[in-house]
Amino acid sequence: MDMSKPVSSDRIEPEQPPMSAAKSSRRQRRSPGEPERSKEATRAALLQAAAELFREQGIDLPSLDTICDRAGYTRGAFYVYFKDRDELVRAVCAEYQTNLLKQISVYDDSPEALSNLLRGLLEAETNVPLHQFLLALERSPELATSFKETLREAADITRDATRFSQAFSTVRGDVDAEALSQVLVALNLGMQAMREAGTPVDPERAAQVLTALWQR
Repeated sequence: MDMSKPVSSDRIEPEQPPMSAAKSSRRQRRSPGEPERSKEATRAALLQAAAELFREQGIDLPSLDTICDRAGYTRGAFYVYFKDRDELVRAVCAEYQTNLLKQISVYDDSPEALSNLLRGLLEAETNVPLHQFLLALERSPELATSFKETLREAADITRDATRFSQAFSTVRGDVDAEALSQVLVALNLGMQAMREAGTPVDPERAAQVLTALWQR
């Protein structure tokens, strides 16, 4: 046998994919929750860009192209999440309603429940200038109805916190919890209007004064 000749083999080595293809394949693999997270991030970026531009220029001036450019996405991506510009405006305004309820929906089980809730209520702000938010309400019956429901829920939560504090005798029993809740929710919008008018307001100090009024 001639040992100088290479020995043939029936083994067929598997064909290796080009390095670039292997890298590309790795880039395309995603964890199960990643697509949903990516969708949420895209929508959130569009909402944030719109809110920023509405604060800077008003709700009418920024074009869809400007909003998409600020967010870093194309108009094609925009239409995946929103039917049109009006729907985007409603979604931006709806975020304020969500945040308002989030700030007051959980109050602690302490005698100071109402006072603690009050600070969150007074500090909650619309994510666009208040007068622009009210303009959007005027144009959209759907948004106006939704906002009325948000105010009702906020008042209900505040009323329940008032009654909770009354049970601990940290709020006078003769205080009308229903009427007080409506006044405090209205105060949220009033303080925002003052800030927009350039009048300095101190939510912490306002909360202290109000607390002193309803205590025994």
